Amino acid sequence: NLPWPENEAPERSKLTLEIAKIGQFDLWCHGKEIFYDLAQIQLETDWQWLKYAAYRHRHRPQTKDRWQNCWQLFQNSLTRQQYRAESDKVKLTFHHQQKHLCPITLPPHQPTQLRWGKLVIWVHDGRFAATGQGRSESVNLRLFSDKNNQCIWQREIRYEDSVVRVDVTAVIKQTVCPTLYLEAESLQPLKQFHLVFRLEAEYIMPISNTHDS
Repeated sequence: NLPWPENEAPERSKLTLEIAKIGQFDLWCHGKEIFYDLAQIQLETDWQWLKYAAYRHRHRPQTKDRWQNCWQLFQNSLTRQQYRAESDKVKLTFHHQQKHLCPITLPPHQPTQLRWGKLVIWVHDGRFAATGQGRSESVNLRLFSDKNNQCIWQREIRYEDSVVRVDVTAVIKQTVCPTLYLEAESLQPLKQFHLVFRLEAEYIMPISNTHDS
């Protein structure tokens, strides 16, 4: 038996054993911590950095905070090696034009280094901000992928929304030059209401491209 519920996540259980072996961690002292911390990582981009941190700790004294120190080294490595990309912000108004279809493209993009990607939408209702008065009208949003023109997300946006975040990691990881299309439509003109959106992504340099390896 292991000190964590191995049936809960069999693959993570195997990774826990691998990290424990690399770093010479006592399973009964640190195994449960390792198992649950591994749920936080992005395996494709983070795994090599975690193995690197564990390898660095293989001869450290067997103290109570040994895993926490290893995890901190891992987090620091990610912070040093991460970089971000953002598309230009786009503002949409609905007073004179009620329907928009906007392409969204990231700057130079490395799909193998991608940790996450998200569409961020800021909702601004000037009338609600100034008077606290709501409205019944809404804006319908639909997000399409350039690859197959299928709708990958949709939602109705209302005045009380502030910031909406859409996880698009799986979609933009499939291509070197991702382009998404956001469709926004209001059924009637909206004064003092607009949306601002952009695509954001975070990347991690592979360990083979750095001096830390």
